[in-house]
Amino acid sequence: MVFPPTGRFRASRKPNLAYFLDHHQKNTHQAFTFWVNLFKIITYRQTILTPHKNKNIVAFGTAIPLFLPSSKVFMKRIVLSTSSSSLNYINTPHAVRLVPFHVIINGKDHLDIRDIDTARLSKMLYDNPNLSVTTSPPTADEINALFDELYAEGYEEVLVCTISSAISKSHEIFNTLKTKFVGKMNIYVYDTKTLNIDEGALAFEADLMIQEGKSMLDIINRLDELRKNSLFMFTLSDLNFIVRNKKLSAPAGFIANLFGIKPIMWVDDIGRVIPRDKIRKIERSINYMAETAIAHIGNKDAFIYMVDTSMGFYTDSFQELFVNGYGLRNVPVIPVSTVSLANHGPTGVGLGVYYGKVPRIVKYLK
Repeated sequence: MVFPPTGRFRASRKPNLAYFLDHHQKNTHQAFTFWVNLFKIITYRQTILTPHKNKNIVAFGTAIPLFLPSSKVFMKRIVLSTSSSSLNYINTPHAVRLVPFHVIINGKDHLDIRDIDTARLSKMLYDNPNLSVTTSPPTADEINALFDELYAEGYEEVLVCTISSAISKSHEIFNTLKTKFVGKMNIYVYDTKTLNIDEGALAFEADLMIQEGKSMLDIINRLDELRKNSLFMFTLSDLNFIVRNKKLSAPAGFIANLFGIKPIMWVDDIGRVIPRDKIRKIERSINYMAETAIAHIGNKDAFIYMVDTSMGFYTDSFQELFVNGYGLRNVPVIPVSTVSLANHGPTGVGLGVYYGKVPRIVKYLK
């Protein structure tokens, strides 16, 4: 059964120093304790107060946060996600800023989301299987310009959630360019080790936690937990695209096509897309994926979703299997990202599962 969470969330902010003084100085004991502790910090850390707007304490130019009782992080923060996350296909408000990939079609550069989307690219690839399509991450100039823009807008903390570093160099590029902003803006680059909406779910969760004032450590720990309790796999009826894009070796692809083998491709623990199970015929592959997903769930609360290229070749078969075999109705179907589509082609279907404490994005997946 599908178990989307029903808990409500509400954005909140933690009080800064001024808030603390306004609301706590009326209590003599609390005020006295506050000033004694502040004196100790200044004395033993040899720090000086700074007029910085976040009321941090600075020791020799290094910011040391002043932790107040029950305080939350109070600064301007934002989450970035690469367009491989499929968040642009989720109909719900969020503050995640998407950084588009480039999709090169027959030598012409298209900016993802703005110039091309999954439905259009799927039709192009289906109508012309020999179409030359490649992808490339945001350029260094584009990322630098974005970081400059965020700094000018007053952001002090940025979390970048990237597609798996085993698939794309975007994580490496972000990591390299963040050094320019050391001392100006704290930039954290998080390798989701996944792709498509599985990647997007992590960025969405991070955005909610930032609105709630959670610390970066709490956010990273939560994302690690979600990633650990999820799986994603897909199968293809046509292997020519992944052979052409070197995701499957030519000899392996030849043998697979010769014997009608439709490998189950898995995103493994380190973020690689690997063929792990060799099943003959696409119908059997679909059954195998469903059985595997249910086995992983066990007795835990879980959420199952499908990923499709927008062509809908196998989603009806999957839905029928879930209804008749497992009593699951209305399993949501999410469009695959153009980045994935360009690499594996339009004739496949994917299946994802979250189990345990599922990400909050699932209530918006339809």
